[in-house]
Amino acid sequence: MKSKTHKTTSSVVNASAATAAGVAELSVVIVTRNRAKILSRCLESLKSQTRTPKELIVVNNASTDQTTQVVMTFATQVSWPVRLVVETKIGYPLVYNRGLNEAKTDWVIFLDDDCVADRNWLAAYGREIDKIHPETSQIVALVGQSETTPPATVWALAVLAADQFWKFSALKANHEVEDLETLDNKNLAYFKPFLIQNQLSFNETTMSEPGGGAAEDADLGMQIQQAGGRAKFLPQAKIWHQDPNNCGWYWRRWWNSAVAVGSYRRRWQIKRQEMGLITRRPKLRFHQFWPKFCYQHQLTGGKAWLVWLIVQISFGLIKLKTNLRF
Repeated sequence: MKSKTHKTTSSVVNASAATAAGVAELSVVIVTRNRAKILSRCLESLKSQTRTPKELIVVNNASTDQTTQVVMTFATQVSWPVRLVVETKIGYPLVYNRGLNEAKTDWVIFLDDDCVADRNWLAAYGREIDKIHPETSQIVALVGQSETTPPATVWALAVLAADQFWKFSALKANHEVEDLETLDNKNLAYFKPFLIQNQLSFNETTMSEPGGGAAEDADLGMQIQQAGGRAKFLPQAKIWHQDPNNCGWYWRRWWNSAVAVGSYRRRWQIKRQEMGLITRRPKLRFHQFWPKFCYQHQLTGGKAWLVWLIVQISFGLIKLKTNLRF
């Protein structure tokens, strides 16, 4: 994104004017590859949004299925612009950068293609962004609430429990995110002028590392925090994510995540220690988090114990693999 640094001043001015008027324009970005059926469900959830985006950008990462047809059909069914962008080079950091660079607005909201958005999802982001004044606020990222797609198996609930504990343990009482490595691209908004001004982007050099750069959101989160940016959790911006719902899928995901997080941590561990982030996390212990999670997801009896056991085994293995603390 370095080539766009000269645009920083005009972007910030435009952002201030739009926010002051209470009509911040929002770009939604979805990256996808060969998941046309899943993408179709995601797009369907955007039809009924109570606030419409300035544009939707779908980055098609060299798909060979019906992705193009799905997007073009959807574009005829909504009143706002839909742009299909084809990226032939394959890789998470690269396609996310393509989406950022293509976006024409100052706030760019990422939504994974295997997510379904609540009808008030975009409105929740919009209300918060409308209140942010770029000239005085250091909030440059907003992360929404993620739940698992029902009906939830013990495997999907284990993913969700680990995911929510990881994020909630990094939250302050005012919903500000204390540790930005917990930023999660499946439901996340970035203030693009801050990224341009500080020459920040998804780290494409990690594509050659073990894990293929799949912890790209954690890496960019650390770049943002190092540059002085802050983030806030927005529970009203809710989506449902298609989590692994069987044993094989769960452990494949676990392995891929562990490898990617291990590579990310090797890059950032020393810097995180210098920033004091290692000693500040976690403030929330799992045994404190667990009862509320069970209550919210109506999890009882043997099913609750099984989910707890899966999560504890996963935490233990990840700690051995990546030296993460829980």
